[in-house]
Amino acid sequence: MGAFAFGFCAALGGALGTPLGGWFTDWAARRSVAAAGVAGPVGFGGPADAPAATTARALVVETRALIGSITVLITCASVFMILTALLLFTGRGPMQKAGFFVLLTVGIAFTYGCSAGISRAAMLLVPVSMRALALAFMTMAMHALGDVPSPIIFGLMAKALAPSCVGNPSETCLGHGGDGADGYTSDQRGLLFVLLLGAFYMVTCSFYWGFAYALMAMRARRRAVIEAVAEPLPPLSVGARHDVSVNSGRATMVE
Repeated sequence: MGAFAFGFCAALGGALGTPLGGWFTDWAARRSVAAAGVAGPVGFGGPADAPAATTARALVVETRALIGSITVLITCASVFMILTALLLFTGRGPMQKAGFFVLLTVGIAFTYGCSAGISRAAMLLVPVSMRALALAFMTMAMHALGDVPSPIIFGLMAKALAPSCVGNPSETCLGHGGDGADGYTSDQRGLLFVLLLGAFYMVTCSFYWGFAYALMAMRARRRAVIEAVAEPLPPLSVGARHDVSVNSGRATMVE
């Protein structure tokens, strides 16, 4: 029954999180491009004859918004996963079990919500001719650095903290006769610590994506300055002079 409940939470979280995450990242990208006052690329509300510098800046702004939304989603996922693990430390009653599955579903939904934005950001960061290769490399890297070594690492942690739960679980792992006020055996408590460590490890993703967001924010500011400097000045009228300065990424003219 526990395996069915966990699978149901994973399926429900993925079914809800994937489309909602795609909607959220699209909304964040449109809002950022509109706030920056730039014409987006073709298919994103921009004209086909938009200047190359303007289109390039719009792509950078959109990528920054996508990475920012991914940072928010993965941070929310980390928080809910930590709460999911901490809730079990309060006991093993019906309320804790129900709350565990609810929080787990929400955390999985936020995690799946990152997938659409990650794919879109990866395609924007590389030339069109290399997008397929970039997505292939990203997928290979996620498997090689993520779901391939993680079962081994967490299996070793579980073997160290809950040896009776590895392989064929014994009564020490499956039994209900806990040796503490929380109703858990020592090995069951060890499994909870493994779960909690995994949840806390998700927090590192927020730092990685936050660092990527800072890099894209700096690139967007540089693009704004380049666009402002490259903007042609209006014709000089008789008796007027042009005093051009760059302030906050925009060119201003004083007559």
